[in-house]
Amino acid sequence: MKKNKGTQNGFTLIELMVVISIMLIILSMSVASFMGFIGPARIKSAGIIIQTLFDQVAQTARSERITLFVYFDVKQSTMIIYRDTDDDGLFTEADKVLEDRTPIRLPSKIEFYYQASDPINQPPPQLFAQSESKRWVGFTPYGSLILPEGVLDVPFFDKDFNSKGTDPTQDNIIEDFSKLTTDSADIVVWEPGTTKRVLLDFFKETAKVRMPIYISK
Repeated sequence: MKKNKGTQNGFTLIELMVVISIMLIILSMSVASFMGFIGPARIKSAGIIIQTLFDQVAQTARSERITLFVYFDVKQSTMIIYRDTDDDGLFTEADKVLEDRTPIRLPSKIEFYYQASDPINQPPPQLFAQSESKRWVGFTPYGSLILPEGVLDVPFFDKDFNSKGTDPTQDNIIEDFSKLTTDSADIVVWEPGTTKRVLLDFFKETAKVRMPIYISK
């Protein structure tokens, strides 16, 4: 009796290529981030890891013509890549079925805040962990970002202060947070118990992340 090929389990060629692409991203991120988890470089490393991952996932989404999500597991200090399996453009429980869920580890004991809710100067901040349904960013095959409902792409932060910190050839260090407006970044990464923060700003139309800006006080 012949088996119906349509009912057989297994990968299609496209699915296999997607899984391999994601595994390559995970491998490259693991190697690149390993040395940055110790000492004062931890918070800077978190920003660089996120920026690098977003760039690679955006490229994969475009080349494979699929929508991918990066999900932040704030309790485990990891990020996980998922595919939009139901093609609705939103990250839901239905999308948590990717065959390879290998997490990308971030430095431990860091927290995420939306839209420059500064944990030092503006308590109480909008803690990223308080809204599990919004801890993701989507990347479309058309080269744009998808943000959760209610999460705004805030103004581009170099409108509000001089160019120091945005030039890739510079150290990207801003000594005083007061030089930035409260709407200066889409995500703030903070190391609790310190004044160290990293600002990340999205370009929603191009799925790019501005070079992370480190704030020491």
